[in-house]
Amino acid sequence: MTEVSTAVAEAGRDFIRDIIAEDLAAKRYTSVVTRFPPEPNGYLHIGHAKAISLNFAVAQEFGGRCHLRFDDTNPTKEEQEYIDAIEQDVHWLGFDWGRHLYHASDYFEQLYEWADHLIRTGKAYVDDQSQEEMRASRGTLTEPGRNSPWRERTVEENLDLFRRMRAGEFPNGARVLRAKIDMASGNINLRDPVLYRILHASHPRTGTAWCIYPSYDFAHGQSDAVEHITHSLCTLEFEDHRPLYDWLLEHLPVPSRPALRRMAVLRPLKIVIENYPEGQFEEIEAVNHPDNPGAGTRRLRFGRELYVERDDFMENPPKKFYRLSPGHEVRLRYAYFITCRQVVKNSAGEVVGLRCTYDPTTRGGNAPDGRKVQATLHWVCAADAIGAEVRLYNQLFTRPDPNATDFAADLNPDSLEVLTDCRLEPALAATNSEPVQFERQGYFFRDPDSSPRGLVFNRTVGLRDTWAKVSIAESRVSAH
Repeated sequence: MTEVSTAVAEAGRDFIRDIIAEDLAAKRYTSVVTRFPPEPNGYLHIGHAKAISLNFAVAQEFGGRCHLRFDDTNPTKEEQEYIDAIEQDVHWLGFDWGRHLYHASDYFEQLYEWADHLIRTGKAYVDDQSQEEMRASRGTLTEPGRNSPWRERTVEENLDLFRRMRAGEFPNGARVLRAKIDMASGNINLRDPVLYRILHASHPRTGTAWCIYPSYDFAHGQSDAVEHITHSLCTLEFEDHRPLYDWLLEHLPVPSRPALRRMAVLRPLKIVIENYPEGQFEEIEAVNHPDNPGAGTRRLRFGRELYVERDDFMENPPKKFYRLSPGHEVRLRYAYFITCRQVVKNSAGEVVGLRCTYDPTTRGGNAPDGRKVQATLHWVCAADAIGAEVRLYNQLFTRPDPNATDFAADLNPDSLEVLTDCRLEPALAATNSEPVQFERQGYFFRDPDSSPRGLVFNRTVGLRDTWAKVSIAESRVSAH
């Protein structure tokens, strides 16, 4: 045993820790995020104990964190009893997830939207075959599978059927949503795997809000992406599933630690910095990714006239509104502190612009006298800004349990919001199909409908916004 231990020590800690150490040394990540993702359909066994210890211990050793996420995608087998038992077992082993407790069901709406995206891009279809028929046509390790007779349905028909599946029109097993990959693939997991199935069953967390549920393989990798997991530690039985996870990540506009940051003003309000010289510009350095120094930097022009978000200004703000208001100082990201001095209105009394001043000693966003501001705003230079249309996709239904007999009555008329007068930083003109993060706005990708003369971006994932919660809460109070 001594000889084995010495040999291991000379070779390195182990291959997992060596890989993580190499990633950190290469600055691929600045922190380590792992996860323990059990299905809450039973009690844990000795194999789970090993996975818990590895995921939590590795994160601790490298100064990172480990998430506890319940992959709760099958309500017919999951119970709160198992959820409670798993949490107790993790604590019994001496580990704690802190505030990082998650559930795949947290992302059900997002997963549905991504499935919808696959349909719209021709990468998924609704299949009417029974489970037995799909099994028979799947093929074997030595024989290819056969295409489903429903594989070539139109995008419009697939979208209609998938939405009716969600609305509860069909019984269990009547239809499934499948990825359209390759029925002749040597990896059986790539032979048009099932992404969604119909299950009229109550879920421990979402109740009866859903009657279709994502498959484990569809939910697992995307949940990792949403949570920005840096290292997905899996046992060998998942090795053949990895190509499917990679295929989904390739064909979905999911967020990722490589997603570059860009600034985009969706509802522009022009500000003029009165004490900044007319006709003068300077270059400001901005990072492409705050947690990945290897992503490099870019240069932004700063001048007298800028655009900021209209929602970032209030003339008569309530308490805890720390953004722009008359006499209030804020930070412009990467640039300077500015203070609103005057509100410009049109003849109808609508705010159409702001007059501000800046503190030239605060370049880079820090004050030499140590004073602090409580808000940092994104912006674009008016002289350089490029115009674009931005589409914001919201919830498809107005209620979590749409009427099964008349689901159209519960369709959300604002499920798609189209903004046609957005202002983007110039670097976004060169963006292709890869996702980018609009700072403080969410993850977006360039729509295939874009042309050099007309940029179009779609939002795929929003970001949490504390002020939005305050605004909603206050509007509810005032409404009552």
